[in-house]
Amino acid sequence: MADPFSAASSAIGVISLGLQVAQQLITFCQAYKSYDEDARRIGAKAESMRRPLKALRDIIEDAQVSNPELASDLSEKALGLQRMVNRLKTAIETHLPVIPDRFPERIKGQLKRIVYPFRKDALREMFDDLDGIQNSLQTTLSM
Repeated sequence: MADPFSAASSAIGVISLGLQVAQQLITFCQAYKSYDEDARRIGAKAESMRRPLKALRDIIEDAQVSNPELASDLSEKALGLQRMVNRLKTAIETHLPVIPDRFPERIKGQLKRIVYPFRKDALREMFDDLDGIQNSLQTTLSM
């Protein structure tokens, strides 16, 4: 049997990465929310994903001592999110580069308008992954 603390630590790492990815998406979508409904929807979805991720992390941490079997089960479920979280992380790194701050605001606004249409398909794929993560979290937390 695997070490329950090791599995829980790995699960906490996946959850932490999920929280970082959600924050990156929120930051990106805040910059682009005036351009499209997709950006607003993804930002809202990423924001709504943060609370269940934090709740799952807290439950796993608390259960490690009081109920190791539950912590192990929830850790396995959290590790199941790893593929989708990694896909989101890769998509962010690939498709959502941030426009450098060295440009004046007027130029950054024009660059955002020019670049945004090329990012729409990537945003839709990210929304699907966010939806999958959120569904999995809801199922896990309802147990």
